[in-house]
Amino acid sequence: MREQALINCTDYFPNVTELTLSNSFQEDHCSLSNDLNRVLPLIQLTKLNINSEHFCFTELIELLCFTPNIHTMKIASIRFYSRPSKAYETYNNSIRNVTVDKLCTLKEIKLLVHFCSRIECLTINIHVKDFDPIIPFLLTKNNPETRHLFLLCLTNVTNLLSVKILERLIQYRHLLDDYSIELIHSKIYLWW
Repeated sequence: MREQALINCTDYFPNVTELTLSNSFQEDHCSLSNDLNRVLPLIQLTKLNINSEHFCFTELIELLCFTPNIHTMKIASIRFYSRPSKAYETYNNSIRNVTVDKLCTLKEIKLLVHFCSRIECLTINIHVKDFDPIIPFLLTKNNPETRHLFLLCLTNVTNLLSVKILERLIQYRHLLDDYSIELIHSKIYLWW
């Protein structure tokens, strides 16, 4: 939906439960939540898909404040460079399943996990060279922000060597005692 079409929309879609924001959004949109709420009930959304290089993390957090029932979020592309204001530090949400298609850094994962601290299933795209320190951050037993996490999926894995590297990291750092790991269609699935 383009910004102008959203602003000019006179229809209301009362049964919407999933929202996708794509590259149609070309610039920061300061009243996105207000404009969207005029067109659809944000409170009943359960799934959110972000696929816009122009959408930043601050805007995502502001939108999530109006969508408390989101439990599944997929981020194909987003700008993580900005950190939301302190006003959102105590923000609480219901997000349980998160998928991030873009290549992630530790800083971006920390930011995401901080604001989605009820994550149970996390799918991320990281380089094998970044397994350490990202995997220890996610699997550390005393991390309150990942205490609900029980399934981790690592995408774009090219070979079985990545699985071996992950297993060695888990064993060397004593991250998990009882876990299963599988490589399926270029994805590593790790659950405990």
